[in-house]
Amino acid sequence: MSQIKTIAVIGTGVIGTGWIIRFLAHNKIVHAYDKDIKLKKNLIAEIKRAWPYSKKTF
Repeated sequence: MSQIKTIAVIGTGVIGTGWIIRFLAHNKIVHAYDKDIKLKKNLIAEIKRAWPYSKKTF
């Protein structure tokens, strides 16, 4: 996984958000897509909430 620098995630539900946070914690560039644009606010809020813990975990 160290050679991969950019990752795309389709779907920002519970599972997609978990993967996005994990990839960000590993210093990857993440492009996320979801058909429901309203989930963007939820994704950003969840990243901010989980960020302090994910940096300690990973």
